[in-house]
Amino acid sequence: GIRRIHDRCGCMAGSAGGQPQAASPGAPPSRELRRITAEIGSHGKCRDWRGSLALLRQAQLRSLNPNIFTFNASITALQRGQQPALAASLLDDMRAAVVAPDVVTRSTLITGCARAQRWEEAVHHFAELTLRHLRADVVVFNATINACERGAQWPRAVRLFAEMALAHISPDVISCNATVSACGQGQEWMRALQVLHGARSLSVTPNAVTYGAAASACERASHWAHSVALLADMQFWALRPDIVVYGAVIRACEQAALWRQALALLSAVGAAGCQPDGVAIAAAVGACGAAGEWQQAVATLTDAQRQGIRLGPSTFNAAAGALERSDLWAAAVHLLEGMVNLAVLGDTITYNIAISAWQKGHDWPQTLRLLDGLRGANLEASVVTYAAAIGACGRGQQWPTALQLLSCMRHDAVHPNVVTYNTTIAVFEQSGRWTIALELVREMKQQALEPDSVTFNAAAACCGDRWRHAAELLADMLRRSLRPSPLTYDGVVRACVRGSEAHRAIVFLRDAAAARGGLHAGAEDTEALGLAEAVGPCGRLGLLPSSQGHQFGVAALAGRSRAQQDLALPLLPRISSPSVRSAALWGATLVLRRCWRR
Repeated sequence: GIRRIHDRCGCMAGSAGGQPQAASPGAPPSRELRRITAEIGSHGKCRDWRGSLALLRQAQLRSLNPNIFTFNASITALQRGQQPALAASLLDDMRAAVVAPDVVTRSTLITGCARAQRWEEAVHHFAELTLRHLRADVVVFNATINACERGAQWPRAVRLFAEMALAHISPDVISCNATVSACGQGQEWMRALQVLHGARSLSVTPNAVTYGAAASACERASHWAHSVALLADMQFWALRPDIVVYGAVIRACEQAALWRQALALLSAVGAAGCQPDGVAIAAAVGACGAAGEWQQAVATLTDAQRQGIRLGPSTFNAAAGALERSDLWAAAVHLLEGMVNLAVLGDTITYNIAISAWQKGHDWPQTLRLLDGLRGANLEASVVTYAAAIGACGRGQQWPTALQLLSCMRHDAVHPNVVTYNTTIAVFEQSGRWTIALELVREMKQQALEPDSVTFNAAAACCGDRWRHAAELLADMLRRSLRPSPLTYDGVVRACVRGSEAHRAIVFLRDAAAARGGLHAGAEDTEALGLAEAVGPCGRLGLLPSSQGHQFGVAALAGRSRAQQDLALPLLPRISSPSVRSAALWGATLVLRRCWRR
């Protein structure tokens, strides 16, 4: 057992460098064992677990019969040296030496398992205490709850917290903190608040750590109001919030885009005598960005730099993201480039924002250079990274490069999602590569990804004159209970017009009218406004707004021949009638009427 461990570690017993010294010839074994046990403890305090193992081996080789204190000291040294597996293996040596593990042994092993995030082993050691009829104390319970908290096992943590009362063991503030934190990681914010508010009934006084864990639980669940209420509760109990509590509340405001509240809390941090950290600044900047207040986001970032607060990439990412979403892509790029002068290393999100900004700047070669730079920085590209780069290639009409990026995703073990496929399919609208677009739709289904309305709209727009494929996409969309949009019918009608299927174009326009629903009968301007709302992006034909796609499709249809123009005749009487219900059909037939009159 211990000899195999010692040999595996390559340790050699000796007298130099803190290694064990030979026992004096006349020393009694018990006294020598106490000396070795004390030296094992000294090595453990210095985190010299190899030296502790060497001393334990010496005691075994000299038949000094190591006792429970010797083994516990060795296990403690191994835990401090972050060697939980070796520490657990000493249980075999204890059984061979007929030394029964006690509460200290199991408690030490549980603590090491918690640090190594091995909650299953921690729970096993706790169960062994019950099987051996050993009484667990508050330290053992706390260590096990902490292991469950680090392992994201909130139900077990709550159950252990409840078992403390059944075992007539009074929990302390450490018990409450670990349980509240475990509930927070499990998105159980209500249970976290229950433990917090029930702590005083158990004669436990919550501290700032308890409130910080509860505020973090509310923040993870996007319940900003409860996070703010916790601050008021701390003031009621005369507790001073620390930066952890303030940071959690500010992050909750960020998720709700409450930028005014976030900035007010950031000011309160300084008034309370605390120094804002990079996490709180990043959350406040993010709150401004989420609300579209890019000026406030940049001002907060600048003010933090003026105060000399050390900022991480998340703060710059939040400000640059606010600029990029406001279409200020050049300013976003300038801000991110300034990180280099400040010795702030960017992360994957930094590159994602930069690539998205250059996409809006129609500079697809720069996005590819940034993608290479991300790999050169030993960062992993995410699905967002590739989607932005593919979108940039689409704007540059570089469909071969877009397909190559999609292939690189699979090579890098980054699984494309629906957004990635939608972005790639849209690339082929201008190039007319409808076969590739349809193949990507089939590939999505093979990857168990559910196409959405954007998928079908983009694919239908790529069909060109292949009206049957466009009609099949529309039928597939309806089978999936997806509601077609005006863009969907726009792509199908275009395909029918280009494929010289005039009558089908009219049928699909009528279907679009029926699917969209009717307008209220009224004045011409009222119906015109309804038409604009019905068909989305509007152009203008005469005095009546209409879809650009419908204008193109129907005008082309009506201008081909007199026979095709006659297809509009059955629809003409409805134009002047107040019973017109469909804006899309009304606009299309108006186009036909104007062309027919010519």
